[in-house]
Amino acid sequence: MGLLDILFGRKAKKQQERPMPERRMVPRWELNCQAQVRWEGREQFVPCEIKDLNYRGFKIRLNQEIPEGASALIFRFSENFSINCTVKFAWSSQAEGKFIYGASFTRLKDADKERLYQFVLQNFPQSIRK
Repeated sequence: MGLLDILFGRKAKKQQERPMPERRMVPRWELNCQAQVRWEGREQFVPCEIKDLNYRGFKIRLNQEIPEGASALIFRFSENFSINCTVKFAWSSQAEGKFIYGASFTRLKDADKERLYQFVLQNFPQSIRK
């Protein structure tokens, strides 16, 4: 809205929100799946939601904070499928009483990458972009 618009009483146009273009070199698979996570120093797994992920990183949502400095995680997707990894948290936020984190993997074994791909392919085939 410019000065002339203000002087002549013109109303500002609402800007439409546009989705941000994907800037990742490897797009993430949208999963929105329930899982469990445990970090070093924690005895029990904590329920979480994996919003999206790829071989480089993920977005996770949970009911409690992950302690600052935590980096070694174990994800349990099912009784038969879990992954040990090391991560670096890039950002965090809160919404609707939940804690949301974005992280990149600093260590994820090649064998786990393949297992992860097979899990997504079997359980979320619509997320795999060909």
